[in-house]
Amino acid sequence: MTFHAPLVSHLHARSQLFSSYTEFHIGLRTRLMPTIARSGPSSYGALRVTGLHLRVPSGFSEYSSLRGRFIKLLERADLAKLPVLVSNADHAHDLHWMRMFPDLQFQGDVLSPPLGADSLRALLALSGDNWRNFRVGSRYPPRG
Repeated sequence: MTFHAPLVSHLHARSQLFSSYTEFHIGLRTRLMPTIARSGPSSYGALRVTGLHLRVPSGFSEYSSLRGRFIKLLERADLAKLPVLVSNADHAHDLHWMRMFPDLQFQGDVLSPPLGADSLRALLALSGDNWRNFRVGSRYPPRG
């Protein structure tokens, strides 16, 4: 399970690198990990930082100053060896612009738009006459 935590130095020593990027609402991605105490499992775990979580401002890719700050932020994340999860990727232009950066993970409305009736009909048609066997996310054609 991954948690989103605020930027606090006792969770990650380099968290101060990101404190000036307030427009991106940066937080730490943390995971609760088991700990060992007295050669046995402890009833409490420890939080380990697994990356950064940030929310991009809507339409930020249209502004060169925000694009520049985003690039600097990614450079600092790379320096700290922290993978980046970008949420609020709600606009196609922003997502398209960010795709040029390797190893970014994305969350947002543009990645899962509502499915209209025409799109659903087209998806179901992929299975031909056997539309009841169609499974989203499964291999096509199914292995026999």
